[in-house]
Amino acid sequence: MSNRLGMLIAFHFLVDVQAGTPLTLGGATIGENFPQDKRGAAMVAWGIGPTLGPTLEPTLGGYLLEAKGWR
Repeated sequence: MSNRLGMLIAFHFLVDVQAGTPLTLGGATIGENFPQDKRGAAMVAWGIGPTLGPTLEPTLGGYLLEAKGWR
């Protein structure tokens, strides 16, 4: 928990750097590690996380909140 504005800014910077790296480098990593005829399926499998995460998280979070509470 940050108790100063400087700490908050530093932590937000670290989270943003960490979160942006897989999105930026994922396609290049798949392109280098999969043969050309398998890249399409690999890109679809890799893209499911960023696509379904923002969709499923609020729904599942709402169900869990109602079932278990926020604590």
